[in-house]
Amino acid sequence: MALMQRRHYEFLADEVAPLMGWPTSIHRMADKLSKTNPNFDRDKFISRAIKNWEDANPVEELDDSLPY
Repeated sequence: MALMQRRHYEFLADEVAPLMGWPTSIHRMADKLSKTNPNFDRDKFISRAIKNWEDANPVEELDDSLPY
């Protein structure tokens, strides 16, 4: 079976990770991906994927004031 290549990991980090519900899912995905190729750089993948997730899911300003 062919190993996953850098381009596959980059696609997952750039296109799939931003669609995940929460960044903790990225860590679970990285755990599974680390089994697909011994040269997989887990930390590099997580950094890239989380950056892309944060860019796609900006923190919204919380307005918790109640109008009277």
